Amino acid sequence: MKTLAIPRFNKADGVHTYLTDLSRQCHAAAEKNDDARVAELEAEIDEAAASLWGITATELKAIQNALREM
Repeated sequence: MKTLAIPRFNKADGVHTYLTDLSRQCHAAAEKNDDARVAELEAEIDEAAASLWGITATELKAIQNALREM
């Protein structure tokens, strides 16, 4: 991969602010060793990031499956 289409943070973009909030929640859950909550939040982060990058649910599932096999 030579380039990635990662947009700059835009606080006016709802997906960007949602990802920021999810990230903060995930860090807080990790500090409390709440693995179940971290897993839930990571799934939400995956879905939000996929929507930001135009990745379909099928494509996201394929990516997640490939990562599990690594």
